[in-house]
Amino acid sequence: MAVCRTEVARGARPPISRLVVQPEVAAAVQCRRAAIADHLAQLVSTARIGYISRMKIEHVAERSEFQANLDGHVAHLRYREAGERLLDYHHTFVPPQLRGAGVAGTLVRYALEWAREQGYTVRPSCSFVARFIERHPQYADMTV
Repeated sequence: MAVCRTEVARGARPPISRLVVQPEVAAAVQCRRAAIADHLAQLVSTARIGYISRMKIEHVAERSEFQANLDGHVAHLRYREAGERLLDYHHTFVPPQLRGAGVAGTLVRYALEWAREQGYTVRPSCSFVARFIERHPQYADMTV
């Protein structure tokens, strides 16, 4: 019994055809696609964890910034003192070679944890930092 068959649309030239698939085959294909997508997500996650684990983050007080160094590339989060015990996190930058790997989020998390440990409140004027705090409400109590 044939599971898939190709039908040529009436009046169409031979190269144009549509594939008719039985429902159980379509369900099996969807299931396989989902399994492949899950596997790829695990691979990306594992690769990202390995990538991030090699990153070195430090607070460079002289430059009023936090820096993430990875494979010779430097990402940073800049801040300025905006009052007593208040820091304005106003700019983040990640070089193109590091984008999409979670570097900015890891850098922001580090900077927020540092501010909390030091007793600072943070003003997130950088849009990335503001969105990060919206998505991670555990930091909302330390913002103005």
